[in-house]
Amino acid sequence: MLMRECDSVAQEIGLTTSKWLLLCAIGAEECEPTIGSLSESSMLSTQAVSRMVALMETQGLVTRHSKPGSGRSVYVRLTDEGRETLSRTDMIATRVEGQLLAGLSQDDIDRIGKDLQKLIENMAADQIAGNSEQAKCEASS
Repeated sequence: MLMRECDSVAQEIGLTTSKWLLLCAIGAEECEPTIGSLSESSMLSTQAVSRMVALMETQGLVTRHSKPGSGRSVYVRLTDEGRETLSRTDMIATRVEGQLLAGLSQDDIDRIGKDLQKLIENMAADQIAGNSEQAKCEASS
């Protein structure tokens, strides 16, 4: 239900929920992120992030480029249109957040925030453990 609502809201500005979240991740970085760092922070595969970034580039939201001496790393930069779209997402996010949190006390909101953070940490730890197990299996074959 939440994803449907977010997809519906994201469509107002020509995005999917996934692209919206990725746009926010790019905008939140202090320096230009790489496809790899976006993959890690979003817990999506490098291939999925790469495909989404390519689509976002065709929409004029981002550009991709490499830097001398950075090997094969691909860096992502918001365009002016991407920054404008990101600022519009802030208003929409505030509206969705208000709907989600309506009727909850500040204590409830704080607890939910802590619980969600723990769930994210658990998922990240599981992903790291899975990658480690995968590497062991590949090394032994």
